[in-house]
Amino acid sequence: MSNSNVKKFYNKNTNKFLRFGKNAGTKVIHQPLWGEGVKTLEEALHFSHYLILKHIKEKNAKVVLDLGCGVGASVFYLNKNYKKECDFYGVSISEEQIKIAKDSFNNIKNCHFFAANFEKLPGEIPKADIAYAIEAFVHGTDAEAFFEQVAGKLKPGGRLILIDDMLTQKGASGKISQTQVRQLQAYRSGWMIGNLYTINQLNNLAENMNLKIIENKNLTSLMHLGRFRDKMIGLMVFLAGRWMDASPYWKNMKGGYSKQALLKTGLLEYQYIVFKKNNS
Repeated sequence: MSNSNVKKFYNKNTNKFLRFGKNAGTKVIHQPLWGEGVKTLEEALHFSHYLILKHIKEKNAKVVLDLGCGVGASVFYLNKNYKKECDFYGVSISEEQIKIAKDSFNNIKNCHFFAANFEKLPGEIPKADIAYAIEAFVHGTDAEAFFEQVAGKLKPGGRLILIDDMLTQKGASGKISQTQVRQLQAYRSGWMIGNLYTINQLNNLAENMNLKIIENKNLTSLMHLGRFRDKMIGLMVFLAGRWMDASPYWKNMKGGYSKQALLKTGLLEYQYIVFKKNNS
């Protein structure tokens, strides 16, 4: 897996995700979460945003940075619901995603989008009060560079929020079945996973960059696993798994099915993690 492969995949397939994915008109392409009080798909898609908005409000943020912004849906939602003067910056490695974001939100003057790698952030982006990445960190190839770049862009006391897949201690132990080994391989390959760590491993990497975990929560229970659509994909994997590998889009679907199996067996967790940059 390489950054160029991730870029190529999202340049080619983002419009398919928007067209065929169930996003309730939000253009959100990350996991819906059915937290307390959530009743509709739209609310579930925005649940991650609720978690991030809480920190933006607490910090009275003036600058917010989205690391892996997709087509800008998170930036748009947070800007709309923060209701205070703030500049939002979104970064995606995919030029196609940034084009869609700019075309969709070009009338919003305080929302800025850059086609760039979050492991080498543009110098034009100022220091931020809040940085976040939703289902983007795992696509990177150099976690140390990621934390170094983000730490350099955060103000003292600033926060980094990651919402993404994490290995459990069980998943990292190596004491897993051959079926689980194949599932991990299918997930890594189909979803182009470069950064897959336990929380302890992440904390060690982050502490080297003056960042410390101050909050984390396992959100796996808020996911709806095993939907009818997922069962249909599982049937396709059973009948035509090797054929699916020939298409990056369907290989991604196969990887997503394997991810669900790994979540169900406790090898992966969908985690919400908040880091704080030290004031010194």
